[in-house]
Amino acid sequence: MTLADVLAESARLHGDETAIIYEDDTLSYRELADRVSRIASSLHSLGIEKGDHVAVWMPNNLEFLPIYFGIAAAGAVMVPMNTRYRTHEARYILSDSKAKAIFMVPRFLKMQYDEMLREVAPSLEHLEHAVILNQDADVGVPSMTYEVFLSAGRDAELPDVMDEDVSQILYTSGTTGKPKGVMLSHANVCDNARVTGEVMQVTARDRYFVPLPLFHSFGLVLGCLTPLTFGASIVLQDIFDAEHALQLMEQHRCTMNFGVPAMFMMELEAYRDGDYSLQLRSGMMGGAPCPIEVVKGVRREMDCDVCIGYGITETSPLISLTRFGDDDQKRAETVGLPLPGVEVRVVDDQRQSLPLGEVGEVAIRGNVMQGYYDMPEATNEAIDGDGWYYSGDLGVIDEDGY
Repeated sequence: MTLADVLAESARLHGDETAIIYEDDTLSYRELADRVSRIASSLHSLGIEKGDHVAVWMPNNLEFLPIYFGIAAAGAVMVPMNTRYRTHEARYILSDSKAKAIFMVPRFLKMQYDEMLREVAPSLEHLEHAVILNQDADVGVPSMTYEVFLSAGRDAELPDVMDEDVSQILYTSGTTGKPKGVMLSHANVCDNARVTGEVMQVTARDRYFVPLPLFHSFGLVLGCLTPLTFGASIVLQDIFDAEHALQLMEQHRCTMNFGVPAMFMMELEAYRDGDYSLQLRSGMMGGAPCPIEVVKGVRREMDCDVCIGYGITETSPLISLTRFGDDDQKRAETVGLPLPGVEVRVVDDQRQSLPLGEVGEVAIRGNVMQGYYDMPEATNEAIDGDGWYYSGDLGVIDEDGY
């Protein structure tokens, strides 16, 4: 399925139900689908064609996901940008991705996006349009407000989009060298979201709390695309604060909580100091090792049967996940079993499989990226002819397959 297919199906089945909650605003599934249609048509009117790249530079808000699906419905490719980028980083991403348009807010926290873009705009030969939320601003390229952009859309014949088409390019943090643009197809993210939801037994009755940034695959695919696939609701937070997070989870009766271990630690501490009535059933923790004390506290005190996951942007992103029957030790000391449809092996320096219990490089097959954008050599180095992606991570597989 494509992203547009997923949303159309959920809107058909859950049209009047709430899809997104942000602060005091909400969007139902029907309203979300209508907004996405307008965005796709407006992009077409702007001259955005199938395969064009469109950057998104903004924090979590009510419009991020409509823009995400709108870009996909138009056949274009979203390039999400880290909200903490500095000027030189923004220049690199916009230049390397050849973004033709950008959705942005003028500023966030102490970051002046309008000033940064105005500084780098003369060096960006491909950037033609800027759509600015909240207010207009001089950004060095032709711009319009979001409201004007939405009003420009007309019923348009949108291009056919296939599930193997690239839907997004997410730039890695670049631990060595410059960041690489990871190309993920519609099938990559839609399949990963669906399988994750099946393992976590997600239903339309669930409400996800998502403080994770949507420019990252953890927040975007696992935190948002998964619930939207199953007709569940999403409660977004733009700047993480543990007390406010607990208030939001209580207010909106959230059943699922997503975050990195540090977030869960702060929430657990705030929970112990406060008086909250939560209705959590599960959630996902990943991105760093999780101390067993935190697993125990979250499960027993917050009554959140949290799953521990391991993922990489290049694998769409989730690779493995603990299961509901696992004990605290299994959750704290492993990152679970591979997802259905995903193969994992541990290899030596010659990429030969190692026996169980031996440490080596983790290799993954199934739901692997389409490649690094404009980097064929790096792609061929990372993915072999049999479709195995070599992560550079060290790991070990135990006798239970964890």
